[in-house]
Amino acid sequence: MKPIVSKRHAGICTIIALVIGLILTILGYGYHYNWQGLTGGKDLEAYRVASGICITVAFSFTILGACCILQVALHGRKPRDEMEL
Repeated sequence: MKPIVSKRHAGICTIIALVIGLILTILGYGYHYNWQGLTGGKDLEAYRVASGICITVAFSFTILGACCILQVALHGRKPRDEMEL
């Protein structure tokens, strides 16, 4: 199996996806527990919905980061003719 993107791009994609996932997880946590700095209002149901959206998107970015990690791992793999038994 050949890598789809270069090792450099896959590494950058990994870092960006995992950082965005972390930021969205923190925002989702803040919305869920009604942090006054984030919410500033009284509509708790809307903040629960926003929390769910942030957590779902963070999970999606984490899956993207895992796929990018697999691309980096494919670059480190040796071809079959170079493998030692």
